[in-house]
Amino acid sequence: MLKYLGFKTDIDLRNNSETLCMTNSPLGSGVNWVHASFAAYGGIHNKGIQKKFKQIFKLMLEEENYPFIVHCYAGQDRTGTLTYVLLALLGVNDDDLSLDWEATGFWNRGPHFNHKGFYDNIPKSFIRHGKGTTTLERAENYVRKVGFTDEDIAKFRKLMLEP
Repeated sequence: MLKYLGFKTDIDLRNNSETLCMTNSPLGSGVNWVHASFAAYGGIHNKGIQKKFKQIFKLMLEEENYPFIVHCYAGQDRTGTLTYVLLALLGVNDDDLSLDWEATGFWNRGPHFNHKGFYDNIPKSFIRHGKGTTTLERAENYVRKVGFTDEDIAKFRKLMLEP
């Protein structure tokens, strides 16, 4: 992965019991490993998780951290929740946000894995806790609430959307 993708930063959203006392990235010592234990779904509005979001988003504003990889254990719950906010911030529409989350769950054959039990909690929590009438507005207000400016949001968009 390093040879072809050249990751510089490994953002690991797993908790301490999942990382088993890791101190660096499995990708090697040349990759900056950032352990930011995260929460899924409605947990993103928890004050402690907002601090983690701030830590992660700050990394994403520094071009020297690119390219980066973000992951948790399975890549659907914690990573999916973080990705929801980031994609919403980039202006991805609600249908595509939903489809993106669904694509992460093809491995999960359990009947409990569905929108009602999981995904729907993300937009519901943003409606309950966020200001704004659209998903984009709610994502922007969330990012502002945790301490970023409109200039930071514009910089993130520039880094993510422009070649």
